[in-house]
Amino acid sequence: MVIYSKTVSVFLLLSIVSSSYASSVRPFNEDDFKYHSYKAYSAVGFYSAANCSSLEVDHIVSFRDAHDSGAMDWSGFKKALFANDRKNHVPACADMLRLKADLPPAEFMLKAREQMGVDFQITAGCDYIVRYHAVKTKYSLLFDNNDKQTFADCGLTI
Repeated sequence: MVIYSKTVSVFLLLSIVSSSYASSVRPFNEDDFKYHSYKAYSAVGFYSAANCSSLEVDHIVSFRDAHDSGAMDWSGFKKALFANDRKNHVPACADMLRLKADLPPAEFMLKAREQMGVDFQITAGCDYIVRYHAVKTKYSLLFDNNDKQTFADCGLTI
């Protein structure tokens, strides 16, 4: 009886702690980042070096990636600062941008290799990784969701 009672007590305590933690985690909301869009400054996509018929500004470190790696607790001001930091912006072909979405670098580059056509050939792989690393480091974001080898291949340690 004593063992059963202690087990139930521990289970109840863990349930309370788990539910209070879950309710304190802020859900992702892209609108929290207050990005002020602007027209891309080039006709050539950063990732593929291809001329694009439709070009957009891409965030090298996406809002979702930032949120999941530490930005969830940032103030609205810091989220807006991050969202509008031009060091985190590159011109990207619309198709490449849709492919990249919120993927971490290793997954994005793998997915691009699986696509057909010159628009999906990443020619700036290490340039992208170096800039991604610089942005995450500048904002003290975690690299937990990143593949270490992808960075090592470009001479970086995470």
